[in-house]
Amino acid sequence: MHHRDRLLKLDAAAHEALQIFQVDKHPSYMGIGRAKEGFSVFGILNKCVTPMGRRLLRAWFLRPIIDIDVINNRLNTVSLF
Repeated sequence: MHHRDRLLKLDAAAHEALQIFQVDKHPSYMGIGRAKEGFSVFGILNKCVTPMGRRLLRAWFLRPIIDIDVINNRLNTVSLF
């Protein structure tokens, strides 16, 4: 758990300007089908194979950490894999 003051607060305009997420509509004539992640930072970096992994990565993108120690610990953990 992280304290709220260690998280960067971004609004929808910031996410859009930074192209963090991009939802593409399904190209079907009837609009049938689910939207999918388009060409975005999240779409490029998302290599998760489980739904839980995708949700966790999305949560990290929605609420980025600004504490450098937490960031370095996370990077060290990920580098093990």
